[in-house]
Amino acid sequence: KTNMLLKKMIPLADRAGIVPARLLASTAQAANVLSYSQILSSSLPSRFDTYADQRPVPICLKDLVNAGRGNKIGLSLLAEGTRETQSESFENEVLLQNAKFLHHELQVRFARAIRKLDEMPLLGDMPSVSTVRRRYWQSFSDLGDFPHPSTVEEERAFAQLTATIAQRHSDTMIYMARGVLEWRRSRLERRLSRTLDCPVKEDPTLAKHGAVLDRFLAQRIGLRLLLAQHNELHSCNIMPTYTGIVCLNTCLGRLLEYAISDAEEVCIRHFQGQVPRVEIEGINPDGLVFPYIPEHLHYMLFELLKNAMRATVERHSTGQTWCEVGPPIKIKVSMSPDSQSMVLTISDQGDGIPKENLEHIWRYMFTTASSLAQDTLMASSDALEQSTPLAGLGYGLPLSRLYARYFGGDLRIVSKEGEGVDAMIMLRQDQTSSYWSWEHEHAER
Repeated sequence: KTNMLLKKMIPLADRAGIVPARLLASTAQAANVLSYSQILSSSLPSRFDTYADQRPVPICLKDLVNAGRGNKIGLSLLAEGTRETQSESFENEVLLQNAKFLHHELQVRFARAIRKLDEMPLLGDMPSVSTVRRRYWQSFSDLGDFPHPSTVEEERAFAQLTATIAQRHSDTMIYMARGVLEWRRSRLERRLSRTLDCPVKEDPTLAKHGAVLDRFLAQRIGLRLLLAQHNELHSCNIMPTYTGIVCLNTCLGRLLEYAISDAEEVCIRHFQGQVPRVEIEGINPDGLVFPYIPEHLHYMLFELLKNAMRATVERHSTGQTWCEVGPPIKIKVSMSPDSQSMVLTISDQGDGIPKENLEHIWRYMFTTASSLAQDTLMASSDALEQSTPLAGLGYGLPLSRLYARYFGGDLRIVSKEGEGVDAMIMLRQDQTSSYWSWEHEHAER
């Protein structure tokens, strides 16, 4: 799935207006990280708790939009929604203001992310997760060593630093997935009676780590958003419908079209041309235009449509190739009863999810992936390129739910065994909701 999304990102940028964040630094710079001995012998541990104990500033869509209009996140300095001039001096002031905020905020977020990794001691001991932790320490160090930006020149240098940091952490998800597999294999080597393909749900330690891993990956989303937003504000590819990475006029109909096409391509390739039809009901999605990050919504739609198509073909296939299979998948677009959320329901008539598996679908690495797919992920770090797949490794649903929740929405799965699955994406309409709100509701500490 990740392989598919990465390959599609450039075409999707052309179609839906997604512009990749500008990377100003080389891969060599990004790969340069501290060793643990260097960390322990430096001043980093002494200032770590100062930042890790602080709460990050909640980020919502409205904040990201306003940050590109001259409003500081958490405190508006200019009239909201106004931009009296397009002068270079104004642009520089906007960028400098955002850099001042990020200089402190990113240190808080990296420190808290490191602390989350430390809350998973068994998983954290794995080589791949250790690599992630050292990279986070390096970024925390780089930000602390950089002076607080106070001039245009310092802001431009800071932008190069944020681009380097973004590049350094671009494959964090792959390394975390590898770390989980390393941990499982290390345990299974001590239990020779079990095989690599044993169900993840049987492993209570991994299940216990799941909630912490959820928090860490949510923090990763926030870090990526802030870094990408600042880098995009530097981009020469200015589009009138965008503020940084936020599309002000995200069209649900267009994104549905692209996600359906991408899921069909995967289904056709995997099932020798067999693919179900997709029907859209309810509110016309072409008329629904709203501020959002298209990449996030595309990821959620693609994941759910891919799952629905697979379930439909596996149940209704007649063995023929290159044909339409089974009853159509239905997408219903509606509003919640309180009119505060847009609801997209994707329904299939597959076999549904077995009752004994339903509670485990949100666990990372709950998967039916073959050993071959896992061996591919366990390849040497030199082979970890954008083509390395995460498909089938149990990350799609948990990540999709994180993307939905990050701006106050949600993702729910309702399954009737033997009848099919309803997957519901809820997107908040107020633009002021954030994952922070969801965290408070669930008593995050």
